[in-house]
Amino acid sequence: MKFQKITGQAIRIVGYLNAHPNEIIPSKTISQELDISYQICIKISNMLKKGGLISTSRGIYGGFRLVKSAEKITLYDIVTLIEGPLSIYNDLEHFNPNKKKKKGPEAAYPVEDAFLKIQKILIEELKKMTVADLNF
Repeated sequence: MKFQKITGQAIRIVGYLNAHPNEIIPSKTISQELDISYQICIKISNMLKKGGLISTSRGIYGGFRLVKSAEKITLYDIVTLIEGPLSIYNDLEHFNPNKKKKKGPEAAYPVEDAFLKIQKILIEELKKMTVADLNF
């Protein structure tokens, strides 16, 4: 599993908006300040808006601002908004540890069990860490 570049950029955008509380920041400013292409900045901002993390204002003084405080926005919120559901191993989507076969070589699933454990830890850590913790 590898996070997309735009996931990190989305976290940076939220951090930047957090550093400018109650301000409406134009997308062009965000793009220039964070060295993110304007088109990508707009794409990410629209995703963040759909996810309820930022709001937009149109017009000559339009732009973006945070809707929620950075203390309430976890990295998990942003990562899953951009990436979708997290799965570090393709077969984990269909793996149900409660339905293991009782006999034969398929009775144990050591690889899936290990990856499931790692995935749970990753999700727990992403849910613990907020944008405010990153000290933008």
